[in-house]
Amino acid sequence: MTRGQLGMVGYSQLTTLARRQLELGQTAILDSVAGLTPIRESWRTLCKDFQCDWFVIECICSDERVHRERLMQRQRGIPGWPELEWSEVERVRSYFIPWSEERLVLDSMDSLDTNVSRAIAYAGGLEVNADPLDGAL
Repeated sequence: MTRGQLGMVGYSQLTTLARRQLELGQTAILDSVAGLTPIRESWRTLCKDFQCDWFVIECICSDERVHRERLMQRQRGIPGWPELEWSEVERVRSYFIPWSEERLVLDSMDSLDTNVSRAIAYAGGLEVNADPLDGAL
């Protein structure tokens, strides 16, 4: 299976999981590059099908040197899944279609507190539980 095919399988699984969450009346947060329009359209349609709110938050790192350093230091610890290399970031950039719809852009060079506050305000002041052991977002 090629890397592109594997990526599409991953998006398909993520979409299935999101659909299941919505069927249960729960919130779904899709954390993904979603670099292609068809993926975004399928998620937007899913949201419309379940009459739920659609919020797009694009996370960037405006300092390429810091972005590269963070990537090289990151250890996700996912069994059987390789850590990303900078060449993968460059590969994704080569086909990434910029978002053309309303969205919030957060820069990871800003503080976590600042970005969390912006995200909450963008999503309409949703209450966020800071303690993951005390309930869900």
